[in-house]
Amino acid sequence: MDPVALTVWRFTDGRRGHDTQSLGLTQALARLHPCSLFDLPIPPLIHALLDLILRRCPAGAALPDPDLLVGAGHATHLPLISARRARGGRAVILMTPSLPMACFDLCLIPSHDAPPDRPNIIRTQGPLNTIVCDDRPRTGPGLILIGGPSKHYDWRHDWLLERLRGLLAASAESWIISDSPRTPAGTRSALAGLAGGNVNYSPWDRAGHEWLAQRLPKTPVAWITCDSLSMIYEALTAGCVVGVLELPARRTSHVTRAIEELIFDSMVTPVSAWRAGQPLKTSRRKLDEASRCAAIVLEWYAKAPARGRTTT
Repeated sequence: MDPVALTVWRFTDGRRGHDTQSLGLTQALARLHPCSLFDLPIPPLIHALLDLILRRCPAGAALPDPDLLVGAGHATHLPLISARRARGGRAVILMTPSLPMACFDLCLIPSHDAPPDRPNIIRTQGPLNTIVCDDRPRTGPGLILIGGPSKHYDWRHDWLLERLRGLLAASAESWIISDSPRTPAGTRSALAGLAGGNVNYSPWDRAGHEWLAQRLPKTPVAWITCDSLSMIYEALTAGCVVGVLELPARRTSHVTRAIEELIFDSMVTPVSAWRAGQPLKTSRRKLDEASRCAAIVLEWYAKAPARGRTTT
């Protein structure tokens, strides 16, 4: 007998980083179990408050009642809870929520955020993503992915360019350099100046949103600036050998701790160690957090009591 399909509502705030996490989970759920997936845009805050008070969910009016409601990003929290109150289902949130964790049936939170030990919390190894590893031999060029200024690291343009030139000079293989919306204009111009010979420059605004997800599973080696934590986890999930271009930390934070843990666990190689003669290391651990977490969610859903719409 075929398993009954689950109806999954995914609330999206339109931010790529958040949508990548929630889509990674829902796609993994659909790979493991029959699912009907629906994406719902979030309403303005005042509308979300009214929806909660009036026990309604206009965005889902024409949809079947949800079994699971999934969201990532603070702006999805209230619409997700009000939809559960109106239509039932179980609320699954990704990232540390701004509302109390008890408001949600299940919270998927990265370990580097140091979440408490509670029955409704699943610790994840970094943020989830949509990458699916391709085990076929990789013959494509390496990737160099550049982020930009952040509250976690000082942006040292000259320092970074000096290390990039050394990296490119030491390798005869082909490279693609790409940047991000946070990359300063001066750095982008310098990156473009590195192109030529075995180096191509592909700026983020020309590559398209799906370019990185399609490229990483074909990439043997990726060097990524340490401020770009999500891209580092995407590269690890894709099965790349990953090097980290370090930057001076502004302070100790969940991002700097996450980078330190990845280095300590030999999942990535810092450029300082590589310059001292240490070869790039293949990660000791294969990452597929979306599939791992999806399996946990399905097992939890099968055991948890049914939850319909609230009556109070």
